[in-house]
Amino acid sequence: MQGVAKETSTQREGDSVVLRFLIKSADGSRTPVEMRGRKISGMVSPGDLVEISGRRVRDRDGVARPMRVRNVTTRSQVRIRQSRAKRALGSVARFASSVSAGVLAWALTSLVSIAGEPVADAPVPFDDGAVDFTILLPVAVGVLVALVVYLWLRRRARRN
Repeated sequence: MQGVAKETSTQREGDSVVLRFLIKSADGSRTPVEMRGRKISGMVSPGDLVEISGRRVRDRDGVARPMRVRNVTTRSQVRIRQSRAKRALGSVARFASSVSAGVLAWALTSLVSIAGEPVADAPVPFDDGAVDFTILLPVAVGVLVALVVYLWLRRRARRN
């Protein structure tokens, strides 16, 4: 999304600094933008040509809440910095989500791998010293799914 910045304002709200402005696109549409964080580096002035990129630019309420904006006029980046607590909470949430996905994948793979076996013939790990891959496969799938989910969530968080 690219357009000219209008009605720029910077305010303090509690612990946050809030930068608000409107983007008037070439087609005449107007999009409100709000950047909120502990600190804002860079600036947007009325009349500056700005560009917001990313997959999810607008929220459900129609307000764009990007983490960074490119000011084409000044050839600079405008970025917000989140509090350390908020960043840490996001990391913990991503880790917990990935572990949950891994445990779910492990459980489903375990059920599928032993579904057709009678209980008496269920594999016993390491009873004769050999590695039983019917036990290791669900663990490997669970770890792999957890890693993929974590990396996907981390990439998505950095993109927004």
